[in-house]
Amino acid sequence: NPVPHLGRLEATNPCGEQWLHDGDVCNLGSINLSKFIRNGKLDEERLKYVTRMSTRMLDNVIDISDFPVEKVNQRFRDNRRVGLGLMGFADLLYQLRIGYDTQEGLDMARYTMKLINETSIDESIKLAEKKGVFPNWEKSIFGPGGANIRRRNAALTTVAPTGSISMILDCSSGVEPFFALAYYKEVMGGQKLPYVNQFLERELKDRGLFSEEIMDKIIKSGSIQGIPEIPEDMKKVYVTAMDIGAADHTLMQAAFQEHVENSISKTINFPNSATMEDVENGYILAWEKGCKGCTVYRDGSRQEQVLNLHKEEKTPEQALTHAEEANGRPHRSLEVDATDELKKNKICPECKSTVKMAEGCILCITCGFSACAV
Repeated sequence: NPVPHLGRLEATNPCGEQWLHDGDVCNLGSINLSKFIRNGKLDEERLKYVTRMSTRMLDNVIDISDFPVEKVNQRFRDNRRVGLGLMGFADLLYQLRIGYDTQEGLDMARYTMKLINETSIDESIKLAEKKGVFPNWEKSIFGPGGANIRRRNAALTTVAPTGSISMILDCSSGVEPFFALAYYKEVMGGQKLPYVNQFLERELKDRGLFSEEIMDKIIKSGSIQGIPEIPEDMKKVYVTAMDIGAADHTLMQAAFQEHVENSISKTINFPNSATMEDVENGYILAWEKGCKGCTVYRDGSRQEQVLNLHKEEKTPEQALTHAEEANGRPHRSLEVDATDELKKNKICPECKSTVKMAEGCILCITCGFSACAV
């Protein structure tokens, strides 16, 4: 479903929410790639058809939407920006038996995203022939002074976080690998919801490897890499976010960025042992490879995180001690106190407005403050 809301994907906070900028608007839709495998191959014709219909649908959303601020309405219609993206990429790789952190994985990312992007552009050109170009066309890079391509929309593709909708559809989020093959997602009220990967479970059963003992090991670690009973060919395919090196995460984002007009919501996962130099090098690599944005996360750097493996839980005091040891310096206690107070009172410390939960993080819609950035 399209999700029109205030914001812009060029800048994201560590949880992937969109910030407010200049009254611009996001009009998002995501194609579930896990549904496009037929006879062990990507169903290209079906994907092209869905891409064309999705482009038309998102363009129609612009015409039927109405915002209370006229500046927002005007910007929305003058540029007619849409954000067609995807989710379920990791599911697609599992079904094709391709490792995420392999050259095959990067090639599939480029191929799939190029198909979606070029098809969406072609459909936008056809829409322009029938309905006209976007009002700011002459001022844009697509106008007479630039590429001189008559299209209906100033921008067409992006990759949004899809955190909640991918859970509803039981597929991987955006272009991310699975965080874990079996894990708990912590939601409001501290409730933990268990998830087990359907493709892994099916293959374990097909190969006669499924057992309560093995499933218990997977749930405890979230990964199959350290389980000797599971064959190596499966370990190469069923990799998770923490099985993949930070550089490989960045290379995957860069592969998609080659054929994405807007930016990409993607987490570059670092292990808890990562140093400041490691993170710095990660940002530099993202810049060198042409990524429009880069969000890094070092495991365990927050006391509470949305996705959690079923490991022995630490007390707040233990978590702080662990962070101090990893950083080589005392952990901030004032920020922890501020976050606790924020959760208790639900009042933004910046503008005093009421905050709300969005994509698993406490967010102030008024000023954009996020507890995840603290």
